[in-house]
Amino acid sequence: MSIGNDKTELATKLPLDRIAEICRQYGVSELSVYGLAGDGEGGPQREEEILFLVTFHNDDFGPWGSKLDEIENDLSGVMHRKAHVASRRGIEQSSPPPRRDRILSSAQRIYES
Repeated sequence: MSIGNDKTELATKLPLDRIAEICRQYGVSELSVYGLAGDGEGGPQREEEILFLVTFHNDDFGPWGSKLDEIENDLSGVMHRKAHVASRRGIEQSSPPPRRDRILSSAQRIYES
């Protein structure tokens, strides 16, 4: 397991230990973040929102994709602001090319197992 502790700026903005616990709980293989305030990339529509891109082990999204909703709620709680969680593959396959490229090129990996 690895978490983005080498990125000191991210470590000051994110509760990385709590995020790692949540990732282990839901069977996340990779989690990236996009749109932190002050990262120069614009991010989601409102400054108080943040977007996480998730990949689950064995593509296990849970029944009816329930893991996406559950991890979104838990990440919102630890971030103390609205977090949006999207499947990394979903962004890669279905977003309009300009948006997709912007998100994928600037998302920063913060967890990997």
